[in-house]
Amino acid sequence: MSGQIAERGVIARPPVRAPRLSRKQIGLAAAAILVGLGAARYGDHWWTVGRFIETTDDAYVGGDVTVIAPKVPGFIATVDVADNQAVHAGDLLLKLDDRDYRAALAKAVAAVAGQEATLGNIEANRRLQEAVIAQAKSELTATAAEITRTRYDVDRYRSLSRDNFASVQRYQQADADYQKALAADARARAALEAAQRQLDVLDTQKQQTTAALAGAIAERETAQLNLGYTELRAPIDGTVGNRSARAGAYATAGAQLISLVPAHGLWVDAN
Repeated sequence: MSGQIAERGVIARPPVRAPRLSRKQIGLAAAAILVGLGAARYGDHWWTVGRFIETTDDAYVGGDVTVIAPKVPGFIATVDVADNQAVHAGDLLLKLDDRDYRAALAKAVAAVAGQEATLGNIEANRRLQEAVIAQAKSELTATAAEITRTRYDVDRYRSLSRDNFASVQRYQQADADYQKALAADARARAALEAAQRQLDVLDTQKQQTTAALAGAIAERETAQLNLGYTELRAPIDGTVGNRSARAGAYATAGAQLISLVPAHGLWVDAN
Protein backbone atom coordinates (compact mmCIF):
# COMPACT_ATOMS: atom_id res chain seq x y z
CA MET A 1 0.00 0.00 0.00
CA SER A 2 2.66 2.45 0.98
CA GLY A 3 4.58 1.68 -2.15
CA GLN A 4 1.63 2.56 -4.28
CA ILE A 5 1.13 5.84 -2.53
CA ALA A 6 4.78 6.69 -2.99
CA GLU A 7 4.64 5.94 -6.58
CA ARG A 8 1.77 8.32 -7.14
CA GLY A 9 3.65 11.11 -5.36
CA VAL A 10 0.90 11.75 -2.79
CA ILE A 11 1.56 11.70 0.92
CA ALA A 12 -1.46 10.99 3.15
CA ARG A 13 -1.96 13.42 6.16
CA PRO A 14 -4.25 12.98 9.13
CA PRO A 15 -7.47 15.22 9.21
CA VAL A 16 -7.09 18.66 10.92
CA ARG A 17 -9.49 19.36 13.82
CA ALA A 18 -10.83 22.95 14.59
CA PRO A 19 -9.35 24.37 17.75
CA ARG A 20 -11.76 24.30 20.75
CA LEU A 21 -12.49 27.64 22.61
CA SER A 22 -11.85 27.70 26.29
CA ARG A 23 -14.50 28.73 28.84
CA LYS A 24 -12.65 31.96 29.45
CA GLN A 25 -12.75 32.85 25.78
CA ILE A 26 -16.48 32.08 25.63
CA GLY A 27 -17.11 34.28 28.70
CA LEU A 28 -15.16 37.16 27.25
CA ALA A 29 -17.04 36.90 23.98
CA ALA A 30 -20.41 36.88 25.77
CA ALA A 31 -19.38 39.87 27.86
CA ALA A 32 -18.32 41.74 24.74
CA ILE A 33 -21.69 41.02 23.14
CA LEU A 34 -23.59 42.25 26.24
CA VAL A 35 -21.48 45.38 26.44
CA GLY A 36 -22.16 46.07 22.81
CA LEU A 37 -25.89 45.60 23.26
CA GLY A 38 -25.88 47.85 26.34
CA ALA A 39 -23.92 50.52 24.53
CA ALA A 40 -26.33 50.37 21.62
CA ARG A 41 -29.33 50.64 23.95
CA TYR A 42 -27.78 53.53 25.89
CA GLY A 43 -26.93 55.28 22.64
CA ASP A 44 -30.51 54.91 21.44
CA HIS A 45 -31.87 56.17 24.79
CA TRP A 46 -29.50 59.13 24.79
CA TRP A 47 -30.43 60.04 21.23
CA THR A 48 -34.17 59.88 21.87
CA VAL A 49 -34.37 61.06 25.50
CA GLY A 50 -31.10 61.70 27.29
CA ARG A 51 -29.80 64.52 25.14
CA PHE A 52 -32.84 66.58 26.16
CA ILE A 53 -32.25 66.14 29.94
CA GLU A 54 -29.99 68.37 32.01
CA THR A 55 -28.32 67.05 35.14
CA THR A 56 -26.89 68.86 38.12
CA ASP A 57 -25.40 68.12 41.49
CA ASP A 58 -26.70 71.44 42.93
CA ALA A 59 -30.46 71.01 43.50
CA TYR A 60 -32.86 71.12 46.43
CA VAL A 61 -36.56 70.63 47.08
CA GLY A 62 -38.57 73.80 47.74
CA GLY A 63 -42.06 74.56 48.98
CA ASP A 64 -44.18 77.30 50.57
CA VAL A 65 -43.75 76.69 54.30
CA THR A 66 -46.81 77.68 56.35
CA VAL A 67 -46.01 79.45 59.61
CA ILE A 68 -48.41 78.74 62.46
CA ALA A 69 -48.75 81.71 64.82
CA PRO A 70 -51.45 82.60 67.38
CA LYS A 71 -53.76 85.57 66.87
CA VAL A 72 -54.09 86.08 70.62
CA PRO A 73 -51.46 85.90 73.38
CA GLY A 74 -51.44 83.35 76.16
CA PHE A 75 -49.68 80.50 77.87
CA ILE A 76 -49.37 77.31 75.83
CA ALA A 77 -51.48 74.62 77.49
CA THR A 78 -50.73 71.66 75.22
CA VAL A 79 -48.66 70.88 72.13
CA ASP A 80 -50.45 68.10 70.27
CA VAL A 81 -47.93 67.31 67.51
CA ALA A 82 -44.30 66.20 67.33
CA ASP A 83 -41.50 67.14 64.95
CA ASN A 84 -41.81 65.60 61.47
CA GLN A 85 -45.34 64.41 62.23
CA ALA A 86 -47.73 64.25 59.29
CA VAL A 87 -50.96 66.16 59.86
CA HIS A 88 -54.16 66.80 57.96
CA ALA A 89 -56.07 70.03 57.53
CA GLY A 90 -58.11 70.70 60.67
CA ASP A 91 -55.91 68.67 63.02
CA LEU A 92 -55.22 70.33 66.39
CA LEU A 93 -51.60 71.49 66.61
CA LEU A 94 -51.56 73.24 69.97
CA LYS A 95 -53.87 74.88 72.48
CA LEU A 96 -53.46 78.02 74.57
CA ASP A 97 -54.78 78.38 78.11
CA ASP A 98 -58.34 79.59 77.43
CA ARG A 99 -59.59 80.35 80.96
CA ASP A 100 -59.22 84.12 80.63
CA TYR A 101 -60.91 84.04 77.23
CA ARG A 102 -63.80 81.95 78.57
CA ALA A 103 -64.27 84.47 81.37
CA ALA A 104 -64.22 87.33 78.87
CA LEU A 105 -66.85 85.56 76.78
CA ALA A 106 -69.07 84.98 79.82
CA LYS A 107 -68.78 88.67 80.73
CA ALA A 108 -69.66 89.70 77.17
CA VAL A 109 -72.66 87.37 77.14
CA ALA A 110 -73.87 88.88 80.43
CA ALA A 111 -73.45 92.39 79.03
CA VAL A 112 -75.62 91.48 76.05
CA ALA A 113 -78.27 90.03 78.35
CA GLY A 114 -78.19 93.19 80.48
CA GLN A 115 -78.66 95.49 77.50
CA GLU A 116 -81.46 93.30 76.17
CA ALA A 117 -83.19 93.50 79.56
CA THR A 118 -82.79 97.27 79.64
CA LEU A 119 -84.21 97.55 76.15
CA GLY A 120 -87.16 95.37 77.10
CA ASN A 121 -87.82 97.55 80.16
CA ILE A 122 -87.72 100.71 78.06
CA GLU A 123 -90.15 99.25 75.57
CA ALA A 124 -92.50 98.26 78.41
CA ASN A 125 -92.29 101.78 79.86
CA ARG A 126 -92.98 103.19 76.44
CA ARG A 127 -96.14 101.15 76.11
CA LEU A 128 -97.18 102.30 79.58
CA GLN A 129 -96.44 105.89 78.64
CA GLU A 130 -98.53 105.58 75.53
CA ALA A 131 -101.41 104.52 77.77
CA VAL A 132 -100.77 107.56 79.99
CA ILE A 133 -100.87 109.81 76.92
CA ALA A 134 -104.12 108.26 75.79
CA GLN A 135 -105.60 108.86 79.26
CA ALA A 136 -104.38 112.47 79.24
CA LYS A 137 -106.04 113.03 75.88
CA SER A 138 -109.29 111.63 77.25
CA GLU A 139 -109.05 113.97 80.24
CA LEU A 140 -108.46 116.86 77.90
CA THR A 141 -111.54 115.95 75.90
CA ALA A 142 -113.59 115.80 79.09
CA THR A 143 -112.32 119.16 80.35
CA ALA A 144 -113.08 120.74 77.00
CA ALA A 145 -116.67 119.51 77.27
CA GLU A 146 -116.88 120.81 80.84
CA ILE A 147 -115.62 124.20 79.72
CA THR A 148 -118.29 124.36 77.05
CA ARG A 149 -121.04 123.44 79.54
CA THR A 150 -119.92 125.79 82.28
CA ARG A 151 -119.46 128.65 79.84
CA TYR A 152 -123.01 128.18 78.69
CA ASP A 153 -124.21 128.23 82.32
CA VAL A 154 -122.30 131.42 83.01
CA ASP A 155 -123.84 133.17 80.01
CA ARG A 156 -127.33 131.91 80.88
CA TYR A 157 -127.23 132.78 84.59
CA ARG A 158 -125.71 136.16 83.86
CA SER A 159 -128.68 137.00 81.69
CA LEU A 160 -131.17 135.55 84.17
CA SER A 161 -129.64 137.40 87.09
CA ARG A 162 -129.76 140.59 85.10
CA ASP A 163 -133.51 140.11 84.66
CA ASN A 164 -133.86 138.90 88.24
CA PHE A 165 -134.86 135.41 87.14
CA ALA A 166 -131.84 133.94 88.91
CA SER A 167 -129.94 134.90 91.98
CA VAL A 168 -126.55 136.46 91.91
CA GLN A 169 -125.27 133.52 93.91
CA ARG A 170 -126.39 131.11 91.22
CA TYR A 171 -124.57 133.14 88.62
CA GLN A 172 -121.46 133.23 90.80
CA GLN A 173 -121.61 129.47 91.25
CA ALA A 174 -121.80 128.97 87.48
CA ASP A 175 -118.84 131.24 87.00
CA ALA A 176 -116.85 129.32 89.65
CA ASP A 177 -117.64 126.05 87.90
CA TYR A 178 -116.45 127.56 84.67
CA GLN A 179 -113.16 128.63 86.26
CA LYS A 180 -112.70 125.13 87.68
CA ALA A 181 -113.23 123.69 84.22
CA LEU A 182 -110.62 126.01 82.80
CA ALA A 183 -108.14 124.98 85.51
CA ALA A 184 -108.84 121.29 84.93
CA ASP A 185 -108.30 121.78 81.21
CA ALA A 186 -104.97 123.49 81.89
CA ARG A 187 -103.89 120.60 84.13
CA ALA A 188 -104.94 118.06 81.49
CA ARG A 189 -102.98 119.87 78.81
CA ALA A 190 -99.89 120.04 81.04
CA ALA A 191 -100.19 116.32 81.84
CA LEU A 192 -100.47 115.49 78.15
CA GLU A 193 -97.43 117.57 77.30
CA ALA A 194 -95.41 115.96 80.13
CA ALA A 195 -96.44 112.47 79.01
CA GLN A 196 -95.42 113.24 75.45
CA ARG A 197 -92.06 114.61 76.61
CA GLN A 198 -91.50 111.45 78.67
CA LEU A 199 -92.24 109.43 75.56
CA ASP A 200 -89.51 111.37 73.75
CA VAL A 201 -87.13 110.60 76.63
CA LEU A 202 -87.95 106.90 76.37
CA ASP A 203 -87.37 106.98 72.62
CA THR A 204 -83.93 108.53 73.20
CA GLN A 205 -83.13 105.92 75.83
CA LYS A 206 -84.24 103.20 73.43
CA GLN A 207 -81.88 104.50 70.74
CA GLN A 208 -78.99 104.66 73.21
CA THR A 209 -79.69 101.18 74.55
CA THR A 210 -80.04 99.77 71.04
CA ALA A 211 -76.61 101.17 70.18
CA ALA A 212 -75.17 99.81 73.44
CA LEU A 213 -76.70 96.42 72.67
CA ALA A 214 -75.07 96.40 69.24
CA GLY A 215 -71.72 97.19 70.86
CA ALA A 216 -72.21 94.43 73.43
CA ILE A 217 -73.05 91.94 70.69
CA ALA A 218 -69.90 92.95 68.80
CA GLU A 219 -67.82 92.46 71.96
CA ARG A 220 -69.44 89.07 72.49
CA GLU A 221 -68.56 88.02 68.94
CA THR A 222 -64.98 89.24 69.45
CA ALA A 223 -64.74 87.28 72.69
CA GLN A 224 -66.09 84.21 70.91
CA LEU A 225 -63.49 84.59 68.17
CA ASN A 226 -60.67 85.07 70.67
CA LEU A 227 -61.72 81.91 72.47
CA GLY A 228 -61.64 80.05 69.17
CA TYR A 229 -58.17 81.44 68.45
CA THR A 230 -56.79 79.58 71.47
CA GLU A 231 -56.91 76.41 69.36
CA LEU A 232 -54.36 76.39 66.52
CA ARG A 233 -55.24 73.88 63.81
CA ALA A 234 -53.46 72.83 60.63
CA PRO A 235 -54.73 74.85 57.64
CA ILE A 236 -53.38 72.30 55.14
CA ASP A 237 -52.12 68.74 54.86
CA GLY A 238 -48.40 68.64 55.59
CA THR A 239 -45.56 67.72 57.89
CA VAL A 240 -44.56 69.50 61.08
CA GLY A 241 -41.21 71.18 60.54
CA ASN A 242 -39.61 73.63 62.93
CA ARG A 243 -41.54 73.42 66.22
CA SER A 244 -40.57 76.01 68.81
CA ALA A 245 -43.76 75.74 70.89
CA ARG A 246 -43.38 74.26 74.35
CA ALA A 247 -46.11 73.61 76.91
CA GLY A 248 -46.11 76.23 79.67
CA ALA A 249 -44.31 78.86 77.61
CA TYR A 250 -45.91 82.26 76.99
CA ALA A 251 -46.73 82.99 73.36
CA THR A 252 -47.30 86.49 72.05
CA ALA A 253 -49.70 87.19 69.21
CA GLY A 254 -47.95 86.59 65.90
CA ALA A 255 -45.09 84.55 67.37
CA GLN A 256 -43.92 81.72 65.08
CA LEU A 257 -44.63 78.49 66.96
CA ILE A 258 -44.77 75.79 64.27
CA SER A 259 -43.68 75.54 60.64
CA LEU A 260 -45.79 73.30 58.43
CA VAL A 261 -44.32 71.90 55.22
CA PRO A 262 -47.08 71.26 52.66
CA ALA A 263 -47.70 67.69 51.58
CA HIS A 264 -48.35 68.89 48.02
CA GLY A 265 -47.03 71.72 45.91
CA LEU A 266 -43.29 71.01 46.35
CA TRP A 267 -40.82 71.78 43.57
CA VAL A 268 -37.13 71.22 42.73
CA ASP A 269 -34.77 74.17 42.35
CA ALA A 270 -31.57 73.28 40.41
CA ASN A 271 -28.56 75.20 39.10
